[in-house]
Amino acid sequence: SFVNDTNDLCLSRASAPDLPGSTMVLAACDSANPNQQFAGEPAGDWNWQRVRNTVSGACAVIANTGNGTKLQTEPCDSTDAGQSWYLDPGGRLHPRANQGGTGRCVDGNNGGNVNNEVIMWDCNLQPWQWWTFDQLESEIRNEANNLCIGAVGTGLRLQACTGADTQSWVVEPQ
Repeated sequence: SFVNDTNDLCLSRASAPDLPGSTMVLAACDSANPNQQFAGEPAGDWNWQRVRNTVSGACAVIANTGNGTKLQTEPCDSTDAGQSWYLDPGGRLHPRANQGGTGRCVDGNNGGNVNNEVIMWDCNLQPWQWWTFDQLESEIRNEANNLCIGAVGTGLRLQACTGADTQSWVVEPQ
């Protein structure tokens, strides 16, 4: 159980415990309640990587981690923390610029629709924050609508996956 030190209430799932996105609430502690039983896992080390377009050689970068900040591309620079990323086991892409400390994730921008700009936003359970990297196809796909990240000018947008050069990425050690 996770107990709030201020009011001695426990974190509890308010809806079905086996559904992603279950609502969490504070409730009177009850050790027999399965909605209040959680297993902690060690965070482990984050292996920071860069996301580089295999054709242009430019890297994905952010200037800051504020909500709504647009991801851009620029020449790769191994000393730029704004070019370091971590794809966690749950499929969220975190920026190193803040050591993952602000709770912000790469986001498909309000629905993960075609042509949406790729931005930073508070991490949540929406599918437009879930990403997969297909090493064979060199694609970074968004789970909301199965769209790929593509470089458009210096910005990044969601596009239909076509295998275009602008959608060809490699995730590699920093």
